[in-house]
Amino acid sequence: MLLQGIFPPITTPFYPDGNVYFKKIESNVERYSRTPVAGIVVLGSTGESIMLSDQERRDVFKAARQSAAPEKVLIAGTGIESAVETLRLTEHAATLGYDLAMIRTPHFYRKQMQPANLLAFYRTVADSSALPVLIYNVPPFTAYDMPAELIIELAEHSNIVGMKESSGDVNQLAEIAARVPGSFSVYSGDDHLALPSAALGGCGVVSVISHVAGNDLAKMFAAFDRGDTDAASAIHHSLMPLFKALFAVTSPIPVKAAMRAFGFAAGACRLPLCPLTAEQERALRTALIPWLPAAVGATAR
Repeated sequence: MLLQGIFPPITTPFYPDGNVYFKKIESNVERYSRTPVAGIVVLGSTGESIMLSDQERRDVFKAARQSAAPEKVLIAGTGIESAVETLRLTEHAATLGYDLAMIRTPHFYRKQMQPANLLAFYRTVADSSALPVLIYNVPPFTAYDMPAELIIELAEHSNIVGMKESSGDVNQLAEIAARVPGSFSVYSGDDHLALPSAALGGCGVVSVISHVAGNDLAKMFAAFDRGDTDAASAIHHSLMPLFKALFAVTSPIPVKAAMRAFGFAAGACRLPLCPLTAEQERALRTALIPWLPAAVGATAR
């Protein structure tokens, strides 16, 4: 399964009392399904998966599956600290009809997160997983960066079909893309590296900014694919204020605020993630002005 394109990692909306707002998940996913994205990532880091109970995760998967267009690829974030729990959640996603499982690196017992441990973890999960596996390397959150050699070794497993690379290290992404089998999809998990990663052999991006500028991203990749690198670069440069604004504070705090400006249901994050300050909110709204609907943009000015 070779995947290509843009995949928004959806947020998990909450009621003011902190409970999951499942109906709003459905309405958000319906909106994404009408855009040119290739698919949707459910319960990645942007979805606050680590903040949810096991039952909430299962219910979120169900709500998103029920409302997604059938042609969109659905990726379930099923990584838990143990292989056993990861496989249980992955099996649930498979029964709902998800296409792939995105599995982040375990990290709590950090001193034990050595290459041999991670090799055993991913091979054990991939051997028994009901879904093809995407490795999720996200050291800004896990404080563990998977070595390129480990990823290249895991890429030989028939049920490990790709990875989301969120280390921010373009050299590592380039090395991985150059040395893995052609059937292994390498995705940038960093919006600002979406275009550079495509030039280096990446297949697309799991993109936070696609929540508010998905059409621009699609145009950027279309320009790149037809060989118009000047146009692709110009779009990339125009998006740079969004790259900065949506990651000025730990995600998903800024993207939830941005989504509210665009009429998506988002709600606040669960504590200990706190809302943007008034100053941070103003800076975000200023960065969003070129992408906001005209009436809202005029108000923001």
